[in-house]
Amino acid sequence: MRTWLPPAVFNGGGVSAVEVKPFDDSESEQLAEAKPVLRPLLFSDERVREIARRPFFAAVLARSLQGGATGQPAPQSEIELLNVWWARGGYDSDEQRLYQRQRTLIQLAKAGAMDLGRRIRLEGIDVGAVVELRRDSIIKDVRAGHTVQFVHDIFFEWVFLHLLIDRDAAWLEEIRAVGEPPLLGRVVELLSQATLTQGGDWERKLAALEASGMRPQWTRAWLIAPFGAPTFWDHAARFTEAVFRNKAQRLSKLAVWFQAEKTRANPYVLDRTFGSGNLARRDIVRLADALAWPSEPASWGRFCAWAIGNVGEFPTETIPGLLAAFEVWQNMLADLPNDVSRQIFATALAWLEDIEGRKHPEQFSYNPGRWSELARGGIEELEQRLRALILRAARVEQERVRAYLLRVRDWKRLRGHVLQQIIMFTPTLVAHHSAEIVSIAQFEIKGDLPADDEARERRGSIFSSGISYHDWHHLAIHDSYNVFYPASPLREPFPSLFHVKPQEALALVRDITNHAITAWRQLYTLDREQRATPISLVLEFPWGSQEFWGSGQVYMWPRGHWAPNPVICALMALENWAFNEVEQGRNVDDVIRDVLEGHQSSAVLNIAVALALSRNTISPTTLPLATSQKIWEWDIARSAEETGVASNLIGSTNPADRDHAVAVRALNERPARKMEIRWLAQLFVICADEQLRMEAQAAITAFPDTLAFEVEEEKTVTELVARKRRIAEIWSEWGKLENYRATPAPDGSGTYIQLENPYASTPDVVAVTESNVRLNDRLGLLHWAMASFENQSISPTLTVEAAINRAGNIDRADLFAEPHGAVNDAHWDRNAVAGVAAVVLMHGGDIDGGALSWCKDVIFRAAATPEFMDQTFYAGICTIRVSSRFAVLKD
Repeated sequence: MRTWLPPAVFNGGGVSAVEVKPFDDSESEQLAEAKPVLRPLLFSDERVREIARRPFFAAVLARSLQGGATGQPAPQSEIELLNVWWARGGYDSDEQRLYQRQRTLIQLAKAGAMDLGRRIRLEGIDVGAVVELRRDSIIKDVRAGHTVQFVHDIFFEWVFLHLLIDRDAAWLEEIRAVGEPPLLGRVVELLSQATLTQGGDWERKLAALEASGMRPQWTRAWLIAPFGAPTFWDHAARFTEAVFRNKAQRLSKLAVWFQAEKTRANPYVLDRTFGSGNLARRDIVRLADALAWPSEPASWGRFCAWAIGNVGEFPTETIPGLLAAFEVWQNMLADLPNDVSRQIFATALAWLEDIEGRKHPEQFSYNPGRWSELARGGIEELEQRLRALILRAARVEQERVRAYLLRVRDWKRLRGHVLQQIIMFTPTLVAHHSAEIVSIAQFEIKGDLPADDEARERRGSIFSSGISYHDWHHLAIHDSYNVFYPASPLREPFPSLFHVKPQEALALVRDITNHAITAWRQLYTLDREQRATPISLVLEFPWGSQEFWGSGQVYMWPRGHWAPNPVICALMALENWAFNEVEQGRNVDDVIRDVLEGHQSSAVLNIAVALALSRNTISPTTLPLATSQKIWEWDIARSAEETGVASNLIGSTNPADRDHAVAVRALNERPARKMEIRWLAQLFVICADEQLRMEAQAAITAFPDTLAFEVEEEKTVTELVARKRRIAEIWSEWGKLENYRATPAPDGSGTYIQLENPYASTPDVVAVTESNVRLNDRLGLLHWAMASFENQSISPTLTVEAAINRAGNIDRADLFAEPHGAVNDAHWDRNAVAGVAAVVLMHGGDIDGGALSWCKDVIFRAAATPEFMDQTFYAGICTIRVSSRFAVLKD
């Protein structure tokens, strides 16, 4: 239907398929009570049940048995049933009228062939037989006395079958005479079944079809029809012999034709139960077809069992088509134990292991064997499809999938190649194979530590190659196939592990993050240009003392910065899980302990602080966080950075990554991300718990005497020490209760608590305040520009005229003369001015000549901003800074 109807019909949701299923046990029992004569058939062996439980056939059986056919064996196929029906001239003819009724039926079929039995003229037809057939509800009037039609399409098909039998060797001419309508395909299938089961020359008729020059649909119908008969296995030997006699032609088509003809759209996709929530109706239909189900499961079971039993006869080039048929069966039944699926799994696994052994040997070689017969790229595609079938069966084939995963884990060259596909199947695998997923992820994500590399190089060479930017960038973490790019909390295996096996997820995130921070620490020792002595942060929690390593950059890892993508994905997923736990009612302190315990990296402190801020949690667990001067430095810097452009969304422009971008944006928009640690610290200073209040006040007022450094070498830099001490003095005022003022709210709803810092009016603090005002102005313009680009229209927060005026006041002749790189006032000035100019040109509509000229001039100057040449620069670099990106967007 989807092949012939226009896509617009499906986009509107105005067309759907109605499936009439066989009766189940409960419905069969009800029918047996109403029609006792059917009970032996409805609850007989499988072959009889397959016929008796189909609604139309049950009706035919009921009338036939009531008409006197009870002494005969029960029909075990549609052919046997229609023979019973035909033998009585359609239900209930006496012996004297039998032949007349049969000939009348054939005349009706021939006369109505062009209209497929829906409008048959009565001219020349035996009127008496017509009256009897109408009485037996085989035909009915269209226009009384002039035209009739068959009551059901199946009656027409059965009668047309006997018309073809009547024509004997000339049956093809009858098909040609009516224009080869596709709806006669089922009649040809019935003729194929009747010929095979009743001892006819099935292969001769098949050869005649192949040589006829008629449409291939008739050969297809003939070839696949025998599998539709419950009695197929009684005649399978003749069928097999005929097919194998010309297997190069017949086997190559059999699997493909069966899959094309005998499938139906996946109902779980159509009703949005599975994987189609955000898709348009047309895309849902396409996905439902791609994940099609067998339309006749019994026929499919016979076909798959026959194909597996004869799989050695299938030429290699037919294997992809045969696999497509197996995939259809598994789409429906992979999660239900059954013999056919077990055989399919074993066959696919054998093929997959043979291909993997040839394509991914530990010692390089190339011997594709039989698979070289596939077209270019065919081996790679077949390998992926086979692996998908194996992994898809994980819920049923638990032990054999576990053995396969362990084989992958221990096979280094294969492991890297298949990691992405295994991770993609994490939602399926996680319930029973989480340990194997974690193990594979650990082996593949964790690389050799820098100290291990250094030792290896020194053993093999007199000179060491040294440490480069790439070592700092990767931190001994691998993502060779960009499985985790762009980073998001939805990247598997982390979200599925957290959903089903949270303890294993916590362990995996902890292991990967600790590995990265270990590399970070080692690099400070090995890198001659950046050699330093990091200082750890030790915090005392109710569960004990815990040591964290890192810097302000490490603290930003969960926010999508300064870390390898696998680490970022892991930490984002950890944050999502932690917030979900709190939202579901878990105690914040307990969740923070889960987040922190066992970690060596300061990155997780970022998540812990956000959790504490989200609930204003005042407790012994959150006290060390709120009173750590080093965390103050990191979190205040984090808060300032997050008021700017959401750079953790860079790279999420591909439509396929839309869900990932939405997930990262949701992290960014959490209210806790708009706050910073000093808010929580103030709550401690004024809280009712005396012990917590006194400890907080003492720790914060002691900041000038407990300066926080990231590396030992900073302690010798006089200017840095002086600056830190000055900041610590200002911050220490947060710990003095006398600096807080209580003011009733104007509406009487509560009390405002306000900090009056005595340093607020000193020149250096005033200068910082003015700098912040300046930065907020630039960020306001930048947010306006980004919102306008995202919505593809001018953001209502500013008019075009106001934005141009503000940006024009910032612009200056040398604004874009300084190279990219340093994040200073000029950096934000450039971004704000270029952003406004680009938005106005793209979405500003009609603007006056002066504004247009200014916008164009800004864009040209922004595009020509010099590159910042550091050790990561090369002439072909594609990294685009913000101001230049706005210029490119306009161009």
